[in-house]
Amino acid sequence: MPRTLKEITGERPRCQFCAKPLRPYTDTVEVFGNLDEAPDEEALPSLDSRYLSLREGKYLVKRGYRRDRVFRLTHRTDHSGRPITGLSFWRGTYHGYATGQDGTRLFCSHPCGLQFGVACRNAGMRIKERKEDASGTQAD
Repeated sequence: MPRTLKEITGERPRCQFCAKPLRPYTDTVEVFGNLDEAPDEEALPSLDSRYLSLREGKYLVKRGYRRDRVFRLTHRTDHSGRPITGLSFWRGTYHGYATGQDGTRLFCSHPCGLQFGVACRNAGMRIKERKEDASGTQAD
């Protein structure tokens, strides 16, 4: 039984301006068959799908597919009656703008990033200009 998206992501990073939790970046892949549990990363490329070739299956793994990140299994049939299972998974990242030094997203939207910059400017904060000395190294 897949876990919920909230259980998988845990505590989400928050926007540095409005403190709203960032949205997880998710994706869904459909494979033929009636699966009761998510396949592992090695088995996914070998599953049959009308949209999924062997190369694309490996690409899904590169995009973040992990068995432990699957949060939803959906079942349906196509027009010919073949069962299809949809695997929704968290890609390991979040939607957002600007990236911190550790790779995390900083803002939930472009306006929040802009307003944060305006607030910093109004508070008198500036980025120090670095000038190169004669030896070619940067000095503060």
